[in-house]
Amino acid sequence: MKIEKIAVVGTGLMGKGIAHVFAAGNYKVDIFGRRDDINKEFYEYLNKDVSKGKMTEEQRDEILSNINFYNLTTQADSLKSCDLIIETVKEDLETKKDIFSTIAKYVGPNAIIASNTSSYSIGLLAEYTPYPQNFVGMHFFSPVPLMKLVEVVESEKTDSQKALATVELVKSIDKLPILVKDAPGFVLNRGLFIMVNEAICMLHEKIAGSAEDIDNIFLNGMGMKVGPLKLADLVGVDVVYAIMQNLYEGFKTDKYKPSPLLKTMADQGKFGRKSGEGFYKY
Repeated sequence: MKIEKIAVVGTGLMGKGIAHVFAAGNYKVDIFGRRDDINKEFYEYLNKDVSKGKMTEEQRDEILSNINFYNLTTQADSLKSCDLIIETVKEDLETKKDIFSTIAKYVGPNAIIASNTSSYSIGLLAEYTPYPQNFVGMHFFSPVPLMKLVEVVESEKTDSQKALATVELVKSIDKLPILVKDAPGFVLNRGLFIMVNEAICMLHEKIAGSAEDIDNIFLNGMGMKVGPLKLADLVGVDVVYAIMQNLYEGFKTDKYKPSPLLKTMADQGKFGRKSGEGFYKY
């Protein structure tokens, strides 16, 4: 199938990034959110790259020419014309179910519905849509414009042709799609966040003096570009906690149980960079 028009539902950092890369790839993109100033937010998001010299004003304007902005509450019927609808809202099942109930009213029988979920079962999410065979995972990584990998996830119900069409689409925007089967956390997050959680456990147990000490051990011992605790702050401590909870519930084994410190910080609103404090202060 040919995918020409793409909808991105959700206006957080991931949603903006996904819309950005498809619009830069000359796809027509409709962004759906619940705020009336989405266009201003997106302009400011692109302008940060202009101010840093990572993008010219001409490139910014070309990207903007491929994007339309819609209020999901009052203009959701515009989803009818989209070949692919990508959900990018926060990692919370009730929030996602609400979004899919809206999408279900307008999606066509041939359109692909995708979720950028980082840990929920694709098979589970597909059950909240009218065409489970058209449902795939498209797991992008942050920051989307820089990160090459996209895990394309198919459940047992996914039509293989829909999955392959998604793979080809990802290739067309110069990303690296890798097709994986549906399992909690897929591949990267299943391995990555068990390491992040273990680093948080070690901080809680005071095995090293500080978060910076633990990060420096990983940086200098493994050649990593960012330590696991700073990574948790970048991703969002609340998001890391949600991912670990989903892994723990999905596999039902203690090796995925969230660190008590991780839960405490999530409960206290210490989400990392976005809240001003996590394992580091910003």
